[in-house]
Amino acid sequence: MERRAGRVGRPARVSRRSIAEAALEVGLSTLTLTSLAHRLGVDHSTLYRHVASRDDIVLLACDTAIARMDWPVVPDAGTLEAAGDTAWRTYLEQAVERVWDMYDRHPGLATAIHHLRAAPGQVVLRFTGAIRDLTRMGFAEAEAVLVLDTVLDIAVESYVGWERVLAVTGAAGGRPHSSALLDDTTLPAAMGRGLLTLAAEGMAAAGEAAAGEAADHAADAESPGTDPAPASRRGGPAHSAGAPDALHAREEEAQRDAPGTMDRVSARLAGDVHPGSAATPRDWWRRKLAVVLDGAVGLRSPGSPPPDRRASGR
Repeated sequence: MERRAGRVGRPARVSRRSIAEAALEVGLSTLTLTSLAHRLGVDHSTLYRHVASRDDIVLLACDTAIARMDWPVVPDAGTLEAAGDTAWRTYLEQAVERVWDMYDRHPGLATAIHHLRAAPGQVVLRFTGAIRDLTRMGFAEAEAVLVLDTVLDIAVESYVGWERVLAVTGAAGGRPHSSALLDDTTLPAAMGRGLLTLAAEGMAAAGEAAAGEAADHAADAESPGTDPAPASRRGGPAHSAGAPDALHAREEEAQRDAPGTMDRVSARLAGDVHPGSAATPRDWWRRKLAVVLDGAVGLRSPGSPPPDRRASGR
């Protein structure tokens, strides 16, 4: 009698970690308990000793994939203080490229994360860590949340849209890389990169306006009888890069700080916000839309005459 693969010799050792690894190898877009059990060389009933459901498996797999992602680091203080510094833009562009690389490696991961009811723990750690990184690069915390939320929305929605196109066209099996030459199947990914460019331009425009206001406040603070302006948070401690120990230290720091940061973020999104921040989901989206539209300004030729509707018979 022929034995199933993986059942020869000692019984397979199964853990939550091995289940997550096997789920990523099988692919979340086609994952079933049967295919996962076959990959591990066990009966599917064995899986229930370690996980509660397929959703639990997907959550584990998402956490595992995100934990492996190589996140960009903040430049040193000297670079951040340089005139015309665009380190924040490079940071966000690198972050999104690495997110897309992760999605390329694991088909179905973007859609799985998009549909999860609860955010994986690693998503929370990455998000809160990136907020702190952006505050070190000159953003107030509320604005860092806005910028990051806008960028990640564009990245995830664009990739999920691309996966939908592949599913409809039947190209998921031989799916092209998201950096392949543009054709009908890679259009959503290319559009996503275009949207990110618009968002970055809008963030730069908003940053210039904020810098002008800060300069005005600084000038007022130097007048007699006024309190000194608060020190800038820009140019904080930079992350060390390269060594595994440094990566572990960053993860531990993020885990310690995540609850406090997320409480503040959640409070803002729930409506407990300071003046100028969003009070409702629609207000929040309007702010994100403004970031993109501010970047779109540079695409329009000023002084272009409106189309002559009479010539077209309209």
